Amino acid sequence: MMKPGRYLLSCLLLSGSINAADQADMEGITITGNKELPNILYVISWKSPELPPVADIPLASLIENALEPLDRRSVLREEQYYNATRNFTLNQTTPATNPDN
Repeated sequence: MMKPGRYLLSCLLLSGSINAADQADMEGITITGNKELPNILYVISWKSPELPPVADIPLASLIENALEPLDRRSVLREEQYYNATRNFTLNQTTPATNPDN
């Protein structure tokens, strides 16, 4: 068994050699550290970003808009558009067949 004094002395000597690799010179921009670690620079802004103002739409108006009567022409136009785009995408994904084969 080691005596507590020797144990403490060996810990202090080992910790000094571990920190000897780290060096920072404040007069310049030279920073020398452990070469095994990757070189990463984190840039943190000191000022919070200004967000654009958001229009406050009350929830009641959204519910009222959902319960409004529908215009027949606009519903038919949306249905035609949906069918046209669906048929177009189906024709694009279906492999072409050759009747000569």
